Amino acid sequence: MKENFKLHYQLEADSIPLRIFDLCIVRLINEKHWPWLVLVPQRDIKEIDDLSIEDQHKLIGEITKASHWLRTAFYPDKINVGSMGNIVTQFHVHVVARYKNDPLWPMPVWRALPPVRLTQQEIQERIDQLTKVEFL
Repeated sequence: MKENFKLHYQLEADSIPLRIFDLCIVRLINEKHWPWLVLVPQRDIKEIDDLSIEDQHKLIGEITKASHWLRTAFYPDKINVGSMGNIVTQFHVHVVARYKNDPLWPMPVWRALPPVRLTQQEIQERIDQLTKVEFL
């Protein structure tokens, strides 16, 4: 992680570190209902247009990598990608694996259900599932 980069406390509390890309840190959201990653550029920014054009291109590539990673590990029906930032203003991008039989399909997942945390064993199982697949 970049020396002067500070992750927002809410993202820190709600997720588990997985990997560091060139631009973003990648974290697993601690939520039982969906395999869910969050990508956080290692920059002090609030909006995507605060990134340089070069970093915007990197971000799209890293979102694509994360999407592929979830698709090959969990075989979802759909990948949702989004960034709101109304609660956590540090710019970040959610990449969520969705299933037609999940509790909210086809509605958005954000704050729609009370969070259900993964157990330590379930966290490890998700991480193991991700590490078993070929990563771009």
